Amino acid sequence: MNILQYGKNPYFSEELEKMGHRVFSVGESETCNLPMFGIISAKKLFELCRSKGFVPDVFLHADDSTLPHVYGVEELPVPAVFYSIDTYCHGWHGAYSRSFDFVLYAQAEEKEKFPSYSEHFPLFAKYFSPFETKEEWLRNRTVPIAFVGTLGHKNNPDRAGFYSLFKAFMPIVVRQGNFVPVYQRARIVLNQSAAGEINFRTFEA
Repeated sequence: MNILQYGKNPYFSEELEKMGHRVFSVGESETCNLPMFGIISAKKLFELCRSKGFVPDVFLHADDSTLPHVYGVEELPVPAVFYSIDTYCHGWHGAYSRSFDFVLYAQAEEKEKFPSYSEHFPLFAKYFSPFETKEEWLRNRTVPIAFVGTLGHKNNPDRAGFYSLFKAFMPIVVRQGNFVPVYQRARIVLNQSAAGEINFRTFEA
C-alpha cells in the first residue's frame, strides 16, 4: 500500500515500511520526502506526488501541532486518516476531523470531540537506550534531574518560570533540542505538560 503521510513528524513510517508498505512524507521539514512550506489543495498535492512516481492509496495526516496547509481532504479519491495528538490546545481538531474517513486520537479524555468512527490511539516512544544493568545505570546517571523541551511556547507560558523556580531549590539540567543524550544520563526526568495531558515526553522519559 502507498501511504502519503502529511506532517513534519514521520510517525509510523519505519514501522509501516517494515510491514511492506511504501510511505511518502510531505511536510514543513527538510527531512520529508517532499518538503512543502506553502498552502496547497489535497488534489494538487496528489497530482504532485503522482508526477514524482508515487500514487497514494491512503492519505494520513499526522498532527504536528501546526495548522494544516493542505485543504480539501474530503474531496480525495482515497481513504483519509487523521491522527490528532495535541487536541487539548487545538479546539479545531474536532471539526477538522470530520473531513476524514477515520480518526485516531491520542488523548482519551478528548473522545467526545470526535465522530463515532474514531478510535483512541495512545502515544508512544521509540526505544533509544541500550540495556543497562543496575550497576551501569548507577554509573551512567550523572545528571540528577533533567528537563528537555520548549521553554517559551505560547501553549505553556508558565513553563520557563516553573523551571527557574525549581532550579533555585534543586539541581536540574534544563535543555532544548535532542533529549536522548540527556535522558541517557538522567536519574529523574521532570516533565511539565501544558494542560495536564499525557504527552510524548512522558513515554520518552
